[in-house]
Amino acid sequence: MIKHDKILIADDNVSIRSTLKNLLVQNHYIVEDAGNGIEALQKAAVFSPDLILLDIIMPDMDGLKVLKTIRENHHTQDIPVIMVTSQDKGKDIQTGFELGANDYVTKPFDADLLLAHIRRHLQIKKRMDQIKNEKEDLFVTNQLITTLHAKKKTRDILYCLVQKISEHIQVKRCSVIRIGKNMSEGIVEATSDGPEIQDLKIDLNKYPEIMEALQRRSVVVIPDIDKDERMSMVREILHEIGCFSLMVVPITHGDDLIGTLLLSTARSKETFNEREIRFLKGISNAAKSALLNAQVFESVEHNDKTAVASFDSLTNLCGYYSFLEAGEKEIYRAKRYKSHLSLILIDINQFRKVNEIHGIEKGDQALRIIGRLINESIRKSDLAARCQGDDFAILLPETSLIGATVQAKRFQKLAFKNPTLHELGVSVQVGVSSMEETEVQSAIDLIHAAEIDLQRQKTGPFAL
Repeated sequence: MIKHDKILIADDNVSIRSTLKNLLVQNHYIVEDAGNGIEALQKAAVFSPDLILLDIIMPDMDGLKVLKTIRENHHTQDIPVIMVTSQDKGKDIQTGFELGANDYVTKPFDADLLLAHIRRHLQIKKRMDQIKNEKEDLFVTNQLITTLHAKKKTRDILYCLVQKISEHIQVKRCSVIRIGKNMSEGIVEATSDGPEIQDLKIDLNKYPEIMEALQRRSVVVIPDIDKDERMSMVREILHEIGCFSLMVVPITHGDDLIGTLLLSTARSKETFNEREIRFLKGISNAAKSALLNAQVFESVEHNDKTAVASFDSLTNLCGYYSFLEAGEKEIYRAKRYKSHLSLILIDINQFRKVNEIHGIEKGDQALRIIGRLINESIRKSDLAARCQGDDFAILLPETSLIGATVQAKRFQKLAFKNPTLHELGVSVQVGVSSMEETEVQSAIDLIHAAEIDLQRQKTGPFAL
């Protein structure tokens, strides 16, 4: 659905308001108008415009006072304001800019010029909103990763996950569904409907959106269940629970499917947007890591250490469990002797595509090369491990954050220059953490901090 921008016109001249309104409506804007300053503030609060055209000379409250009030209000302070005035006195225009006006045009105005001003400031606002939303999403993601990694039980992680998601993007229901081995049965592990709903078996044949996500290994969005033929068999059931749109986000680990995030919403005018899809992809990656870590701890609690090998024969690196165990000892030593300890996390970009395009044997070859490059680049005192599928970690005793960052970038360049990796289209992303800047209780804390740094590297303004 196309979203039309909303514009508020504030001018005491009825003829000018009418002319402006007709011009803007013809150009597909949604328009409200106000005849004085007080009405303008009331409409700004209720209408939530994307831009305001504000006359300076108005009864009851002039445009400059209106502008000052708009900029002092948290809900309206970021709305772009274009002053429309018959006066070209520099003092009023200067005062307007000092109070936070974005631009001005003089009466009588040129229609094309005015529209150009409006389009420019709406584009700027959209970009600023996007940056603000991305920062907010990254903050929530990092906060959620911290919470997830603090929990050691899978069920606690999953319920926390669905709660936080349903709060942040305001969905009617959020569930995590584990996929059975035969791919026709799913198990609802957690849902925002309540913590008591667990281990609920469902027939995936009755969930066409999940089946499609499993087959495609990608996000599936159903904007409107009433208009989508795929949902014809289950439409009535979804209506009964007040669901009108759906999204499924697969949670994958390498080539393996761990499960799916299933979200439903009762929104009547909008479906899931690109921002929400990006946010949920990031959350699914965070959930994957937290779930795998929880599985490690649970397996240790049950004395089932065979689930995590102490040595990875493919890469000749340490196994994940042994790495965590050694990490605890290094953390204890670093705290006791007040020495440096850092960690590098290495992630292979788009590794699944390597297997899809070149085959699993080539994927294994890439993993072996990464393992060899790591072994060749680390010191005898360092410890390297293959953690989770295509993730690697290097523990660096007596190494500061700056030293670890230098080594991480050096390894990234080393991998980039490898001809075989280049031929396979393999590149690596690195994240770094250190006890200098991270409050560490366990090796998982260092890994988690490096994950946050790696996520910043992938999504930040200087992402490779």
